Amino acid sequence: MSEKRKRVDLPLAQKSELLKELASPVVSQAAVAKKFGMSTSQVSRLVNGKDETLKQFENNVNSNQKRQRAGKDE
Repeated sequence: MSEKRKRVDLPLAQKSELLKELASPVVSQAAVAKKFGMSTSQVSRLVNGKDETLKQFENNVNSNQKRQRAGKDE
């Protein structure tokens, strides 16, 4: 049986770095996933939500933040 992998949560700064690397047509999602130590499906989800991720990074949200959580009032 295969060994379970630990969950990899990247900070916002690394997520934006990952998305910038994927902007190059030469780099594949599988190569980036291997470099950052995460699954290809996780990279795919980041690509699908890249607009929101880059918007948060540009709006100077804490770059060490790993997850975006909304409060009850939001």
